[in-house]
Amino acid sequence: MKFEFENRHYDLEFNSMVIQIIGESAVGKSLMYQDLQAHIDANQELGFEKDYLLINYQNRKFYTNLEQLREFKYIFIDNADIVLNSAIDDEIIDSQKTSRNYWVLIGREPRGSVPGNSVGILTRESKDGHHYFKMSYSSR
Repeated sequence: MKFEFENRHYDLEFNSMVIQIIGESAVGKSLMYQDLQAHIDANQELGFEKDYLLINYQNRKFYTNLEQLREFKYIFIDNADIVLNSAIDDEIIDSQKTSRNYWVLIGREPRGSVPGNSVGILTRESKDGHHYFKMSYSSR
């Protein structure tokens, strides 16, 4: 999945139905979440909002119904270590078996519900006034 917003370029690769993006503080994990939301908002004519659900600590209370979550192809959760509850964690584990949704958990620490080979580290490189964000996978 590649997208751009302003002078920032993102290249995310999905190697499973559930991935977690971790990285150092201030590397741009939450910025990526915000840029994806802005990208979706700016391109409403393409219908991205039908496929993407973005959840963070500000809007998490609106997404407690698991049936509602199943309607989206991609679910991004920023600050997953704060936002997730056990019911959603169980749904994430189930998604790995049913291939129903892609879950992208953004946080500082790897979660037990995410397979070790699906933990991606976000890195940033700056060049000529542009910022390039890339995710690479590591084993834990």
